[in-house]
Amino acid sequence: MNKLINTLNSNYNIKVLKVITIQKKVNYIIKTNLQTYQFKKSFKGDSNILRQQVVIDHLIKNNFNDISTFILNKDNLPFISFEGDSYYLSNFICDTEIDINNNEHVLKSINKLATFHKATHNVDFKTFKKNIITNNTAELSTILENFKNSKKAINKLKKKNNFDIYNIKNYNNYLELGQFTINELLKLNYNNIELLSITNNHLCHNSLKEESFLIKNNNIFITNFSKVSIGCQINDIVKFILRYLTKNIDNSSFDYLTFDELITSYNKAFIIDDNTFNIIKLLCLFPYEYFDLVNSHYQNNKSLIFGMTTAKLEEVDKVHNIINNYINY
Repeated sequence: MNKLINTLNSNYNIKVLKVITIQKKVNYIIKTNLQTYQFKKSFKGDSNILRQQVVIDHLIKNNFNDISTFILNKDNLPFISFEGDSYYLSNFICDTEIDINNNEHVLKSINKLATFHKATHNVDFKTFKKNIITNNTAELSTILENFKNSKKAINKLKKKNNFDIYNIKNYNNYLELGQFTINELLKLNYNNIELLSITNNHLCHNSLKEESFLIKNNNIFITNFSKVSIGCQINDIVKFILRYLTKNIDNSSFDYLTFDELITSYNKAFIIDDNTFNIIKLLCLFPYEYFDLVNSHYQNNKSLIFGMTTAKLEEVDKVHNIINNYINY
């Protein structure tokens, strides 16, 4: 611990009073003569920290201050080397994540996400030119074609297991759903909207789990910009809504917010039009996880344990049926 304290004192203009280990060699709370900080290992290296710094600077420039910021070292860099790894020091907000089972937290979080989206247009493209994520209908069509190939693989089998049988039973329904969502997205010009988002350098957060949303004094802070990329911000909204739905899936008595209530909360900070509203619904309906499980299963030559895989497929099917009923497109 003395080595860590000496490293911090020598690299930053602080005097460490106490170190609390959250996870050894990964995450520490640092109490100093000035304030409390967090010292964390970066698993993606210096370049990722520098990229996050660009995001933070852009957000602050656009008056988005509900974030955790990096502390620059004496060399004016947002990272240091400690025991051979990259670490960063940031201001400590709190350790209270949002509760995805708390509808008030969910509404505040999707509203804060909208504020983040509004503040992250026209970022420095050079920083993110290798970090562009697309999710257009061509890519969805590739997923669907791979799904079609799964049936061809089943037809060649002399003996079918439970996974094969379950897939055959649901094959037509999922094939029709996949084709329907792609056709509807084309009608709504989704590809043009995504292209425009990339052209105008819109940022997506891409890591919208509870730990990325901290709550302090009834205010939401957004953290963890390690996976930020240029892309269509619609996909962030879709991921957040699906996270909300799936995390409460086993609670039959849970009182879900309606889809309209979620979007209304988003719209209070950053208005989306009716066309985008319907695109979000369709992307929520596209059965990514079901297709991914089936496609991976056959592409990997059934490397997974059949019983576990079948149970997982049944679980994903159940979840998607609930999502389908919820979205009601």
